[in-house]
Amino acid sequence: MPILSIYTGFIIGEKIVNSKSLRIFKKNDIKWIGVEIIFFLALFLYVWLRINPVLYNQRQDPVFLLEYRFFEGFLGYPGGLADYVAAFLAQFFYYPLVGALVITVITWGVSRVTAMQIKLLRPVYKVHFIHYFPAILLLIFHSHYKHPLAVSVSLFVTLLFVLLYMWIGRSVYLRIFFYLGLGLVLYYGAGGPFLIFALLCAVYEGLYLKRPVLSLVYILVACAIPYLAEQYFFPINTQMAYLYLLPFQESYRPPFTLYLWILFYLILYIINYPFFAERLAFLDRLKLRTTWLHFGFQSILLFMVAGFGAIYSFEQENHLLLQVDYYARWGKWAELLRYVQRHPSPLIPVNFQTNRALYHTGQLLENMFSFPQVNATAGLILPRKFSESAPLQESDFCYDFGSINEARHWAYEALGTDGETSWILKRLITVNFVCGDLRAAERCLNVLDKTLFGNSWSRDFRKILENPSLAVNDETVNHGLSRLVQHDFVVSNDHPTSELDSLLKVNPKNKMVFEYRIARELLACRLAGLLKHLELFNNFGYRHIPRHVEEAIIGMVVLSKQHEIPPLFHYIRPQTLQRYQEFTQVLEKYGGNKKTAQPELWQRFGNTYWYYMFYYNPVARMISSQASSRMGGIE
Repeated sequence: MPILSIYTGFIIGEKIVNSKSLRIFKKNDIKWIGVEIIFFLALFLYVWLRINPVLYNQRQDPVFLLEYRFFEGFLGYPGGLADYVAAFLAQFFYYPLVGALVITVITWGVSRVTAMQIKLLRPVYKVHFIHYFPAILLLIFHSHYKHPLAVSVSLFVTLLFVLLYMWIGRSVYLRIFFYLGLGLVLYYGAGGPFLIFALLCAVYEGLYLKRPVLSLVYILVACAIPYLAEQYFFPINTQMAYLYLLPFQESYRPPFTLYLWILFYLILYIINYPFFAERLAFLDRLKLRTTWLHFGFQSILLFMVAGFGAIYSFEQENHLLLQVDYYARWGKWAELLRYVQRHPSPLIPVNFQTNRALYHTGQLLENMFSFPQVNATAGLILPRKFSESAPLQESDFCYDFGSINEARHWAYEALGTDGETSWILKRLITVNFVCGDLRAAERCLNVLDKTLFGNSWSRDFRKILENPSLAVNDETVNHGLSRLVQHDFVVSNDHPTSELDSLLKVNPKNKMVFEYRIARELLACRLAGLLKHLELFNNFGYRHIPRHVEEAIIGMVVLSKQHEIPPLFHYIRPQTLQRYQEFTQVLEKYGGNKKTAQPELWQRFGNTYWYYMFYYNPVARMISSQASSRMGGIE
């Protein structure tokens, strides 16, 4: 293989030097060079500022270790080398500007290679516009946050190998040798995209070099290679043997994007064949009166098509979820709240992280209902089905909450599903240290040492491991040590009220558990259960009763048939009582009709607990739903 690579390099160099048809730019194409620069600069800015490669890293969390054992794991299946290269490149997505540059370079490479192929197919044709189409399709791919970077890498390498085959020359034996040699290398390195290479080589051989029999042989060989690989060389199934790194299973918008990619190159090879090119020559003469008008029309059309593809394919909901999750992971709570204020969403994960941010900024019981709480308690503590699908987020929450053993459990769950990512390793190192398992912490630390950008964090924590007294200087570790529970009790994935009470009992100073316990009662509209916790406010040094608790006490007194006034009622601030009077005045203005009063109540009191009780009360909604169900049965 090394000899083949060296020989290929010599041939490529000779072709580039000697072939005039392969010169990328000419003097009279300066304006098109400008379009190319502007196009890819715009693409770079869009990827950097809109898609944001950091969110790719947040969604996929790619693993890359600087050790042979890690590299060896990619050698056992076709496409592994593309995965390895992509895992390395994806590490730079930690830095949005560098990550955007990586995607832009790959996209530009695909565009340039396509232009070179067109020049080889039809040397007299001036390539100004059509070669941007694959770049636009690749941009659509990258608007999908689950899109594997390895797919883009393998598609680029595939087109490059097709170009190498076209450069080989007229010797049929040399072409066959290179088809087999390059094909095997490509299949082993890039997987399924090898079939695109085989298809384009077969079309080129049959149409342009007049060897249809050899073209058919190429297709048969291409079908046989994955089969033989599956049967005799690699422990893979048939689907992986033929389709790995061909993203047929990803839900792109539009869903036929990959088919457009393949169809584009097939049509490109066919219409540039002399027989068809001559019959389509009239299209070259359909130009506007001046060259500049023609240039302007094509440029505008190019940017319109690219803009439509970018806008249509962008995943707004996933972008929102990932951005919120990013802020939460790095503890940027104020930025998270500002972001969700600009982009309100009823999604449970957004609601969950918003409430975490409210607690960490000291606003949970003061401003919780200034944000949508349509999910009731499910937006406060993740239900089981969500926590099982997001184990790392659940681990982070449990660590904040003081359930350190649960944080360790969910971190190991995340390790089993996502692998040895930097963030999971850091969580495991921290929780194992807090739990006193120093050996497990050191093992994870040794793995983190081998990551590309985790070395500095690893060095700092190793000092704590060697001298545990330094733990008090680390805010994260110190938080875990202060919340570590010394007594056993039953835990559940849904963190029921009994678990919160147990956590509060073993650690009466755990303010987060206390506030979440109160918030859970508020969201469930269990105002009677709120009474037994009111006296605990004095234990946490509150200067006054939080606003939403004041509103709940007023609501409880008004709605209670016995009108039992809690002792803390007398400490409610006058402005809160004044706001309740204004609330009732608006309701009386509409004759007590909640439906007609809702627009004005939302405008003036949408951030109060009273509005939540009136319109989002989960108990009332459940009763209403049951009543509707019974009525349906009677009918």
